[in-house]
Amino acid sequence: MEERQGTWLHMVSGKTENGEIKINQDSNIFSALIANDKEMEFKVNKNRQVYGIVINGSVSIEDQNLKMGDCFDVNSTIDFQANENPHVLLIEMKEKY
Repeated sequence: MEERQGTWLHMVSGKTENGEIKINQDSNIFSALIANDKEMEFKVNKNRQVYGIVINGSVSIEDQNLKMGDCFDVNSTIDFQANENPHVLLIEMKEKY
């Protein structure tokens, strides 16, 4: 698992490019393990939005502390600050108006 720390794993996609599981939706699912006291960024493209959940551990986003089971949604780039070895799952999709 250490080799996955600090990188976004692209698990599911509407377009398969790098071996992701293909679904018939305009969405993507990413997962990351973030080491304690490390930072990670997830860029959200224009007209896209992200729903996320903290699967394990805790993380701070814009000075908001989130722990296991907490959810969030954003439509701009996200900066994650790891508090307790978080595992984060993101669902990225077309922005709803």
